[in-house]
Amino acid sequence: MNLTIPLPDEGKCLLKNGQKVDFDTPFFEIKKDLEKEIGLTEKLKVPPKKIFKYLKKFVGDQVAKDEIIAVKKTFFSDIKYASEYQGIITEVNHEKGIIILKIQDEKEIVKKCYFKGEVKEVKKNAVLLEIKEKEEFSLKKCALTTGGEIIYLKEIGSETTSELEGKIVVIKEISDINLSKIEVLGAKGVVTLMKPLETKSDLPFFQLKNEDSFEMIVKHQFPSCLTDTVTSRIIFYR
Repeated sequence: MNLTIPLPDEGKCLLKNGQKVDFDTPFFEIKKDLEKEIGLTEKLKVPPKKIFKYLKKFVGDQVAKDEIIAVKKTFFSDIKYASEYQGIITEVNHEKGIIILKIQDEKEIVKKCYFKGEVKEVKKNAVLLEIKEKEEFSLKKCALTTGGEIIYLKEIGSETTSELEGKIVVIKEISDINLSKIEVLGAKGVVTLMKPLETKSDLPFFQLKNEDSFEMIVKHQFPSCLTDTVTSRIIFYR
């Protein structure tokens, strides 16, 4: 039995066919775009409105590190500015006398798996994950693709960070106070029959469509789940 895990539009998948993965396995990596502001007025000692006449590179041009971007010729010598970064020029601002260079951060951001199982196949846009069994249920709204290990609770009591951190809480009802509490303790999301609370919380809130679904989920006690924004469904599996 397979689960289809969509791949992000940007980034590089780190998984391989046949690999067993869990919630600590690196999933994909991305490089973050940054913007660098370069003050040519200050560097070339020219008025902001005149920087265009000294440019050797313009909006949309690729720039290599140490490549000359601008040159001001004088009677005695030339004043040159060589780029400190590799990137693309995205803006030339004649009011401030600057150019904006979009570069990639040298640090890679690595995201871990939000699923668990054995990788059957890595495709262009998705990963096929081999699992033992699954059950799918409808959500009233699903704004986020995520997943993780589950903890089943009848009510919020004296749970600790070690019990809740990184886990998705399945609970029939929850109060504003307890929602804030489990968020502080590191919970990853909430699956419930309740409507989303009005309290200000960044914790993902997944409301099941009917009570029968909730009873079946609690009965089977699947250890993991993931959500699907395309179909507004939540999948419980092992």
